[in-house]
Amino acid sequence: MPSDQRQLEISFERDPLISTLLNSGSFAVFAELSPYGGDSQQEGGVSPRAAEFAAALEAARGGRGLAFLARLSRTASVRQLRAVRTLASAPFLFCLTGASATPRHLQEDAANARTAGYCNFLATTGRLRRSEDGQVVPYVDSVEILDALADPHKSQTLAACVTPFVYTPEAQCAQYAKLLRKLAHGAQFIIAQAGWDMAKYQEMQWFLQQRELVVPIVVRLRFVTPEEAGRLRGGLEPGVAVPLSVAARLERLQSQPGEFRAYQRELAALMAVGCRKLGYSGILLSGLEDGAEATAFLEALARLEGEVESFDAWLTRWEAFTAGGSMIPATRRALEAPFYLFSNLLTRELPFYDRQASRFTRQSVSEPPWLESFRASLFAPGARGVLPRLARTLFPRCAERSRSYGLDVSACPKRLTGGACCGVQPDGLCEDGQRACLYGLLAQLAVSRNELYLLED
Repeated sequence: MPSDQRQLEISFERDPLISTLLNSGSFAVFAELSPYGGDSQQEGGVSPRAAEFAAALEAARGGRGLAFLARLSRTASVRQLRAVRTLASAPFLFCLTGASATPRHLQEDAANARTAGYCNFLATTGRLRRSEDGQVVPYVDSVEILDALADPHKSQTLAACVTPFVYTPEAQCAQYAKLLRKLAHGAQFIIAQAGWDMAKYQEMQWFLQQRELVVPIVVRLRFVTPEEAGRLRGGLEPGVAVPLSVAARLERLQSQPGEFRAYQRELAALMAVGCRKLGYSGILLSGLEDGAEATAFLEALARLEGEVESFDAWLTRWEAFTAGGSMIPATRRALEAPFYLFSNLLTRELPFYDRQASRFTRQSVSEPPWLESFRASLFAPGARGVLPRLARTLFPRCAERSRSYGLDVSACPKRLTGGACCGVQPDGLCEDGQRACLYGLLAQLAVSRNELYLLED
């Protein structure tokens, strides 16, 4: 867009900062919004369905503790971006995805968004995509996006995503290391990927509490449509795998719309109450586009909040509702023992991390292959001696990759350099399903050398 046109379209009304909302102490409700329908984007407008959805949520929340996440087209004009903001008085979180982008493109997208009045940004790497010729499109790592947006002179809130729903020590280590990197590079709050295993949600809170980190985290609650229910066993979307117990129940109710909606509504409301008891700052409703159903969910949530007064009372309700069914998601590879960082999660009278009572699991990150360990000894930062000097002379490109112990991170399909993405599967496989996540191996090497800080900085 020409600069003179952008100047003419500048909005002097700014969204409220979401960081202020999250730090107020109230339990926030975010909602994903699909603003365009039909050819409304070309006309510069928004869909009536999106307007009705936003209005219903604002009415149900009384204008308090509400925010929207809008995934907008990169080609949207400032006028179109501003039209979306007119849907609600609540603040909007502008999603910047690194797929098919460069840091400069993302800075331009953010500048357009600021011109339209947005000041809250979510940095995401994006789902694995391929071009028409079958090649993986270029990506910008979410850490690089945070760096590109960083500006102490701008009033803004930056956010990033993480998934706790991985069940191998290496994959979990890589995810939490990436979480710490995102916080170190400017993320002011975190959106946790959707999942149904409440023990994993508690695990992430205990991890941060053990590190004495106070970070607002919003939990994404994913609602499934009847059309999606028939393919849940193969994975709902990248980074979101549904437990077999939940998938089976939804499949059985697929032909009963009322029961289908009621089951999800009660399950999501119970999870939201549990997350609040565990110290989360809010929830993100995903997959809901009907205002009446969103209102019904908020009513169910308010009812449960009044009925469940303590963590122990919530745990009793959760155990009764799930009836002992496993909430561990389905995986492509059989897991010998699903990994949890702590061994006494979801224990009564223990909602928060306690240095005396919370127990780390005895399972740990496995030893890396011998050849990879040897290569790490040659190319690790600060490696000294005759062999490292000789290796760096003979293999200068490996020497340039000292932070990854000489590993070529281009083996990652997205070519990510900042750490694991949220598309990793529960069993530690890459989002492409063809190999183990590269950053799981890096976690093995870092742990074996007591250099985990290299992945966290």
